Amino acid sequence: MKTRELSILGYAGENLENSLSCQQEKNTHLAVFLSGIGYTLEHPALYFSRMLLYQLGADELKIEPTYRRSKFKAFTDREKEESIVVESNAILEIIRGLRQYTRITFVGKSMGTLLLAKILEQGLNLETEFIWLTPLLKNQQFFEVITTKSHQGIFFIGSSDQHYDPVLLEQVRAANNSQVIIFEGANHSLEIRGDVLSSINIQTQIVKNINEFVVERFQPSAE
Repeated sequence: MKTRELSILGYAGENLENSLSCQQEKNTHLAVFLSGIGYTLEHPALYFSRMLLYQLGADELKIEPTYRRSKFKAFTDREKEESIVVESNAILEIIRGLRQYTRITFVGKSMGTLLLAKILEQGLNLETEFIWLTPLLKNQQFFEVITTKSHQGIFFIGSSDQHYDPVLLEQVRAANNSQVIIFEGANHSLEIRGDVLSSINIQTQIVKNINEFVVERFQPSAE
């Protein structure tokens, strides 16, 4: 496995913390991971998703956007919106420059889903799929994109998540015939407070569903 850092210029020209891990010299499948504000790439849902996609043969691009930095809290609403636009554009530019890849799997958690929505809005002329972990459904711009832009997607959210809305989820499901997985009692961290075994089971279900979703659509061809 070879790992290197890419030059991904974020908001205000700062390089975003990132790493690209490649397991094959001529690999054509890339998985891109975006964390949440307080939910890092090492937290369970993202960690096990990374392990799975790597096991399925994808190279791995991990990105920590500006919203992971403490100064983001002091931004105005306009600055926050601008940073999402700037950094989604920067990620798109980098991916377009990695010309060996023909298949991209995007995985985003919480705030990361806002960047993914901007990427979806602009589009890539490649095979793509989107894995939305606790998406910010009540964000109007986000909701408009995921219900008007055709894409292959799977959504995971808990019924105790502050962003959960069954009416909105049904519209999401209908718009693209997307898969929507709801975990009863789970919060925004995809955990059930006070119930460790059920929380672990949620992570198992996430990995199983992602595995089925990815393999069914983009099973690597034998060489």
